[in-house]
Amino acid sequence: MKNITKSIIVLFGLTFMTGCNSVFVGDSIMNMSRPNVAAHFPNSKVNAADGRGAYNGGVNGQPGTGMEAIAAEVASVDPGKWMIIELGSNNISFDAGQRAWFIVSALSTVPNDRCVAWVAPFVAFNQVQVDAWAASLLQYVILANQPCSTVVRWDLMAAAHPEYMADFTHPNEIGKEALVCLIGSSIGSPC
Repeated sequence: MKNITKSIIVLFGLTFMTGCNSVFVGDSIMNMSRPNVAAHFPNSKVNAADGRGAYNGGVNGQPGTGMEAIAAEVASVDPGKWMIIELGSNNISFDAGQRAWFIVSALSTVPNDRCVAWVAPFVAFNQVQVDAWAASLLQYVILANQPCSTVVRWDLMAAAHPEYMADFTHPNEIGKEALVCLIGSSIGSPC
């Protein structure tokens, strides 16, 4: 039997490659997970910055707000390929309207022939806001016009496994591996 190196999903007559040539956009959580992403998604690209939020750039002069990074990377995502968005931890205090505006605005920049996976943020000391983010993501990402989309429930995994966390929001070495494998499982490229 041939060694199959790429999984393929056929959905609505379109072919989607799972995991291959994915683009990851995120904040410090994704930035610190770059080696794990590279190990499991060798043809992927990561655009991440510490402290990045929806409308603010990273700390230490790192350029690009979350919205700018998503818009900048859209051209890097081929039709049928995945854009993985890991943003929200630095905007955990957004109210329902701000969350909805950010999610809908971000998704409106991604052509509907691309797949989108949004990682639900986790902040240990604010479970109410974490739950609100997850609910907003489930409502707006799944209802988006993308032919394939998913919400990666990092919030649930991190809450269930405090041993994965280095602090209230950042994963440790085991957690980074768990996060990347959870993303992989969510988009059809399990570790």
